[in-house]
Amino acid sequence: MSEAHRRPKQPHLIRDRLLSATIDLLVEEGIGAVTLNSVAARAGVSKGGLQHHFSSKQELLEALSAQVLQHFKGQVATLADTDAEPHGRNTRAYLHASADGFAETGERELWRAAMMLVMARPEFRTPYQEWESGSLNADLDLCKDTTSLLLCRLAADGLWLADLLGHRTINAEQRLELVRRLEQMTHPRPEQA
Repeated sequence: MSEAHRRPKQPHLIRDRLLSATIDLLVEEGIGAVTLNSVAARAGVSKGGLQHHFSSKQELLEALSAQVLQHFKGQVATLADTDAEPHGRNTRAYLHASADGFAETGERELWRAAMMLVMARPEFRTPYQEWESGSLNADLDLCKDTTSLLLCRLAADGLWLADLLGHRTINAEQRLELVRRLEQMTHPRPEQA
């Protein structure tokens, strides 16, 4: 009996390796470099093994896009669930999930790959846009100053993009002050309370 037949199957680990290989290829070489053959080779999996998990390049990219969105939604939900103030809760969570940098190992590469996807393939924007719109609308139902919440989210996007691209140096003190000021925009003003 061969070693492969005695080894326990761990499909979730293989799937993770395939997604990781896809991220590496997207970040290093761009979307054109992502083929079933190149992903399989990078992951050390046969093309048939890859196709057991993802039948096409589109399915592979959709899975990666969904993974990134689920990760971000989870971060936002966790932060929102711990916030006692309902006014602007989702926007504060969005701000902190976006602006607190890339704390987890490999997160920067994950987000770079996601940006490559949404820039190259507009259909990958739709699930994110739908979720973000729903998240913002949940706050808007409790808030009269909708412009401040939108401005806070746009600024959070800018902080996140600056971190991702690494083109702007923001020291820790500046970051804290920026986030503090943006967070103030999400709380009700005295005339709104």
